[in-house]
Amino acid sequence: MPKLTRLSIAYLAVVLGVILLGLVALFTRQQMGNWQYLLYLAAALIWYGSVSGMSRWSGSRWKIRSEGADEELSESIDPVELLAQKEAALEELAQQLDRREQVLASQIVTYHEWMEFPQPIDLTDPQPTDQRLVELVELDRQTIELLEKASKQIFDSILENRYAVDGKFQPTLLVQEAWQLANQVARIYQPSSTHPLLETSAEQIFYAVSRACLQFLVVIDELPLNVKQLNINSLYGYVRRAVQAYGVYRKAKPFLQIAGKGYQLGRYALGANPVSMGAWWMLQSVGSRGAKALASRVVNRQALGLLNNLVRVIGFEVAGIYGGDFRYRDPNWIYATELTELVSIFPVRGEMLAQALSEVGALQLRSEYDRIYLYRCLAAGKTGLPKRYRAEIVLTEKERQSILSRLERFANRFLLPQDSTQQQVWRNDVEERLAARFAGSVESTPSLPADQRYEALQSLAGYVFAIKEYAATDIALSLQGLPLFDSLSTAERQVLSDQWEKDPPDQFEPAGLLQDSTMVDEYLDGLIQLAARLAPRIAVDQAVVEIAGYLGRKEKPITRQLAVAYHDQLQRSCTESKISQRVPTGIACAILDLLEPDETVSRLYRNVQLETVQGSELSSAVENSCWLVATSTRAVMLADQEGTKLVWQSADQPVQVEKQAGLVRSACRLQGGHWLLDDLGSADLLIKGDPLISYEQYFAPLVRLFAT
Repeated sequence: MPKLTRLSIAYLAVVLGVILLGLVALFTRQQMGNWQYLLYLAAALIWYGSVSGMSRWSGSRWKIRSEGADEELSESIDPVELLAQKEAALEELAQQLDRREQVLASQIVTYHEWMEFPQPIDLTDPQPTDQRLVELVELDRQTIELLEKASKQIFDSILENRYAVDGKFQPTLLVQEAWQLANQVARIYQPSSTHPLLETSAEQIFYAVSRACLQFLVVIDELPLNVKQLNINSLYGYVRRAVQAYGVYRKAKPFLQIAGKGYQLGRYALGANPVSMGAWWMLQSVGSRGAKALASRVVNRQALGLLNNLVRVIGFEVAGIYGGDFRYRDPNWIYATELTELVSIFPVRGEMLAQALSEVGALQLRSEYDRIYLYRCLAAGKTGLPKRYRAEIVLTEKERQSILSRLERFANRFLLPQDSTQQQVWRNDVEERLAARFAGSVESTPSLPADQRYEALQSLAGYVFAIKEYAATDIALSLQGLPLFDSLSTAERQVLSDQWEKDPPDQFEPAGLLQDSTMVDEYLDGLIQLAARLAPRIAVDQAVVEIAGYLGRKEKPITRQLAVAYHDQLQRSCTESKISQRVPTGIACAILDLLEPDETVSRLYRNVQLETVQGSELSSAVENSCWLVATSTRAVMLADQEGTKLVWQSADQPVQVEKQAGLVRSACRLQGGHWLLDDLGSADLLIKGDPLISYEQYFAPLVRLFAT
């Protein structure tokens, strides 16, 4: 008999026995009395025991069936496929672990970054006294003087090639000087210590090295060349060529503070250096002799910035170890924290946040970690707590007044009149923190015209020196021809020229003019003329646009004036024809930057087609944006697409001119030259003629240029 049948009969017998037991107890309850309850209990226990046993047997039976089914399923699946499934499951688990590890690593990096930011205020820790802060500021000044002296010594050593043995750079010699410099900085703050670096904890050293590495990466990333891929010996040669270009430290010193600033979140107006971008474009795409000379000058100055910044990074990190809040006893840092305070108080409107980020990106801070902190404050609308840095003690009166001027320009541009009550509260707080007064807060006589003219000329000189990066000796020469400068007497011009050669303005800042001043337009006209006259040119010079915005002028009119100035400057360089107004501004800027000192433009040709040697039409994206420029010595073709590009030039390659007769107008075919685009290596140029001008007259510059 099957096991299932026997269990069913047994279970049925138990059920019948329980029922009979219950009936006996029920009918004899009067005779049994309270004993009947024992019979009920016995029946219940027998019932429960039988039900539990049956349930366990059913579960075991189901498990046996499941295991049997799994065995049958495993037997039906290919072992290779089963192994692949298990490997896929393990791979997914491994990826999950990797993702968790990345998240954890990112959190650790974030915590490390936050540890680099200003420490929270500890009320139990006594703050430095005013006298102690004054002493620290004096030590900071000695540190900066020491770093300048060290820069000069390293400059002279590189010039004399003391770090090279048998023509090969020896980095150990430079490392020894870096170690000596660190010791000298440490002794400024701890003069009684014999070996201050050896008395520093390992944690401080490691944090300082970590910060220095970040600073070095930022400094190297600023260079227009991809020097990150150069080896140490090549990098030394790169810097040495720049040092040799200037010969003496006195000539190079004016560029050390402006050639190597770090900027985040892109290049900003007043902080970006357009000459670096413009010269690098010419070095990569144009390749003319004049462009190479300009680019070489800029690259040399960037290399000097690299040299100077490396010295500053070492000195600043050591000063941060021994000088406490050295990073925050800096006018740039305090200005940035005041800017975060302003943004946190007033509603952010339009480009206000973008401009605030631009201002912070343009500052030369003593640590790049500080820039990250300031960005986060601005993005979150939080204040950097400027009050805690005691600006009235650690800054000079001139530095505090400069901060007020910059804050006032920012407020005048972005804060609305309806915020006047809140603005007044903010102004009072700033004046209290800086122990100075805004220019509009004191009653004074209006500025004399002579004073305004001096302010405007100082700003123009800053544009020539800091933005265009011309030498200090070229400032006065560059300003000649501007009404603001020419209206001065000969003696006054000479005084200004001598002053700029001795102490050139290291920043480009707006002139201190009132928006309704009659001199604003004259000042902006001079600025636009300099933008068009001095290489390199940028179609929309953001430095000029931003300055105009500070002075209450709208962007579109200023952009149009810049375009007209570039066009007029190009027309003055053209000898045989009138430049069409349809020439794009970017093309005009590129042509002006391409011209050699004695080179002139003969004619511009717009209707240019590109064809292959086989005569088939070439579907190139650049065809509809090409401009052929014939000068007195060569011909080049520029494409105004995704930025101005040089796509063809005659250079030293032979070029053949062939007339293509037509019914209405003839065309000119140019064969040869040098293509700078890989996919156009065998293309010809076909320039359509003008139906109102004869072929001989219209194409005379090309025929004359390439006549054999």
